[in-house]
Order: sequence, then structure tokens, then C-alpha cells
Amino acid sequence: MRLLGLACGQQDGSAEVLLKAALTAASREGTAVEMVRLTDLSLVTAATSDAGDDAAWFCDQLLDADGVIVSSPTYTRSAPGALKLLIDRAFGPRTDVVFVREALARRDHGRAEQEEPCGLLGLDTAPDPRVLKPRVAGFIAVGGCPSPHWRTLTLPTLLALAFPLHMAVADQMEVPTPGGLGGIATDPAAVTRAERLGGAVARQLGLPHESRTTIP
Repeated sequence: MRLLGLACGQQDGSAEVLLKAALTAASREGTAVEMVRLTDLSLVTAATSDAGDDAAWFCDQLLDADGVIVSSPTYTRSAPGALKLLIDRAFGPRTDVVFVREALARRDHGRAEQEEPCGLLGLDTAPDPRVLKPRVAGFIAVGGCPSPHWRTLTLPTLLALAFPLHMAVADQMEVPTPGGLGGIATDPAAVTRAERLGGAVARQLGLPHESRTTIP
């Protein structure tokens, strides 16, 4: 089983510290883990999409994986803009289980792609069977307003990444930042919680859809 981790904050910052804790716990379950930093990806806006970027590469890495853990800081009560851009660039009909399942069914029943000017069901590439593989996700949101009168939108934004691929969210957590680069490491409860999340994701990798457990 292969688990992909996406760190969306500063290198060695709080979000990355918790992600590494989660991935370490997953590796103890016998899972192969790999981490990608969002800041290392080159992304362009839709207006300049012909310039090419790393969105397709990331999508390919995710399709090869059996699960993903995303750890994100909270900026202005939401996830970083670069993460929203990655979701917009990397996901869509080509990574939507419903679209791909229907496209593959039409292809298997002899419906030639040239019969549809925009390709099967409007997909801009051939349907990728890897989209249908069961996947599990875990989400970590770091920071935001500690006041009980406010809620951040970081976790809902992360769910947009899981939705098209029908990933079961095994666990998610939200924790305020103690402050300072990597300051979350001084909060043992948060680190322990991240380790529990990583173990929960790892133990559900590869299970069929009907056997997985999602968070309430």
C-alpha cells in the first residue's frame, strides 16, 4: 500500500510537523509513504494553463496512491490559495468516479470516442481506470481563530479534494497553532493526535468501498 502526504505550509512548519508525525505512524503499519510539498509544485492559473505546470504530475501521483493525508495551515480562515488552485487544476471530470465509470462502460460497449466531438462524456483525456481504485484520506487543519465564535473553512476545502475520487475520510483533525515555526511540536497532544490519524488512514488502505469506515 502506498500513502501520499501533501504538506501545504512552510517547510518544517506546524502543518508539516503534524503531517510527518502522521506519515511516520502510517509507516509503522507497514505502509510505504511519500511526502510532497505544495510549495515545490509549479502551478499556473486557468488563464495561462497552456503554459503547463505540475498539476498533472500531482494527479498522477495521487492516482498511483492508495490514500492521501493533506496537512494545511489556515490563512484568513481557509486553506492557502495555492491548494485551491491545485484542486482546480488537478481535479475535474477526468478524476470523477461517476464520469470515469460511465466513460469506461461506454468504451467497453463499443461506443467509439470519435462519435462524441469532446470525447467520452466530455473527458479531455482517455478515462483512467486508476480513478476507480478505493482510496482513503486523512485531513489536518492547523491554525485559525481560537475564538469559539468563529470557524475556519480549511477542512471543508480539503474535502473538495476527496469528493470527486469518492475517497473515504478515515479521520480529520483541527488544531490551533501554538505559534512560531514548527511550534506545534511543543504540543504533544497534537502530535499524538496526528499519529492516531496516520494509523487510522493506513489501516483502511486497500479496503473495498463498502468495508471502509468514514468519520461521523
